Amino acid sequence: MSALEDLGRAARAYPTLLRVGLAEAVAYRAEMLVWMLTTTMPLVSLALWSAVAETAPVGRFSQQGFAAYFLATLYKTTRDQRFLDGALAGAKYLLAIAKTEGDICLVQHDQPDGLDLYYLGWCHGPVGTARLFYQLSAVTGDKTWMTWVTKSANGILKSGIPERRTPGFWNNVSQCCGSAGVAQFFLDLYSVTNDAKYLSFAEKMTADLLARATRDVTGTRWVQAEHRVQPELLIAQTGYMQGAAGIGMWLLRLDGAQRKRPPFVQFPDSPWGPPRTN
Repeated sequence: MSALEDLGRAARAYPTLLRVGLAEAVAYRAEMLVWMLTTTMPLVSLALWSAVAETAPVGRFSQQGFAAYFLATLYKTTRDQRFLDGALAGAKYLLAIAKTEGDICLVQHDQPDGLDLYYLGWCHGPVGTARLFYQLSAVTGDKTWMTWVTKSANGILKSGIPERRTPGFWNNVSQCCGSAGVAQFFLDLYSVTNDAKYLSFAEKMTADLLARATRDVTGTRWVQAEHRVQPELLIAQTGYMQGAAGIGMWLLRLDGAQRKRPPFVQFPDSPWGPPRTN
């Protein structure tokens, strides 16, 4: 009777043991899968996004700039020297083709057709490229890269904007291609340098941005051309990179800096620290 009872208890416990064993096996294989994904997906992502960037910029980077910034950020996380070597090679290529006369740094829009076209904003412009230089300065400790951040800013300061519109800075006031993105860049520079001229220029860009707004009983909006090659296509957009959401976020950031208030949001893709509040 005792043996039968033991057999019965074992039989009742068997489904539980089976579930536990299966759970352990699944967990082990899940750990293996996570390990494989974390070690390979960054490189897969780099390959995919680099392919996308062959025909158009990704966010604010050209194909070369995107790859270099991606690798510099990956090195910051992994400390794998291969990624840093790739980032440095990408940055040095950009400097080799950049316009650097007169203490500036502006990278041409594209080759071979856009050799004399220089965007000034986030997308394809010094606002985006300077992120790469600043990231390299941070991860390598080589302050030479910070010099290139300064020269990128000089390229904007010497361009004559916002009073003067250029082929690479057209009727656009948004985060991607226009005034809000440029102003944010100069606030970021002020945060890391404490140079008041950068804050002053951010405020100057913002004053021009506000002057370009349309105000009526329905509210405030900005009618702009998202596309440089379609200046006649004027739209009051509402998005972040193009439109009122991004402009509103910038106005909150500037207001916070002026009132010594920390920002409500710090985006994870930004290499800059929080805005200065002292």
